[in-house]
Amino acid sequence: MSDQSEPQPLDLIRDQNAMIINYLKAINEQLNASRTTYRHVKIEDINMPFIAMVGFMIKITLASIPAALIIALLWLLVMLVFGGLLAGCTRVLF
Repeated sequence: MSDQSEPQPLDLIRDQNAMIINYLKAINEQLNASRTTYRHVKIEDINMPFIAMVGFMIKITLASIPAALIIALLWLLVMLVFGGLLAGCTRVLF
């Protein structure tokens, strides 16, 4: 015969779930409270050696090359489509 003073596994799980739900509610309230406060950041100065700045600018330049190629290919595709439409329209008209 089981002792009634010992908590049952389902009671333990129910208590743990209640604690987890309360914890998640507290976290949700903190997140909602932090969303309403805005923090403004103003950068006044960047202290960087000249050589490091040159290296940074070279990295930016190299990183922009693939983006420029993708944009150029998309522009070429758009121009080919519209050029084909325009050529088809002029062939019908003349």
